Amino acid sequence: MISLKILKDKELTIMCFRDKITPEMVMKFINSLVQEPEYNPEYNAIIDLRSADMQYDMEGLKKTLNHMLTAEGFRSTRKSAYITSSSNQVVPPMMMNTLGYEFPMKVKVHSTVESAIAWLEIEDFTPENFQAVLSTMCDR
Repeated sequence: MISLKILKDKELTIMCFRDKITPEMVMKFINSLVQEPEYNPEYNAIIDLRSADMQYDMEGLKKTLNHMLTAEGFRSTRKSAYITSSSNQVVPPMMMNTLGYEFPMKVKVHSTVESAIAWLEIEDFTPENFQAVLSTMCDR
């Protein structure tokens, strides 16, 4: 399951990935995301992968990354902070900076909400604010 919350006042997109996540699910989510009326590809993003079971092989990962590069309305020069809790979750965002992919966005993996928020430089947004938002979209 992938849940979405857009905070227009913070110019922030929050995504929560939970349970089994496949490349097909991510590509379908991206297709629906860019159709969201409130979605702005320039908004920074926090992607919480801590509850996700990433079901990727190298072929699926490459297919997903290519889709991310070519999906109209997705590419932008935003910052994307990925919050992870296992090495399996680190691989997809780290591959965005390798294998010759040229993503315009800055991607960084974090192990804590605090470091993700600090890196994104979000004013008046605390880890408690993040948890409150997360609890409305992704039962943890």
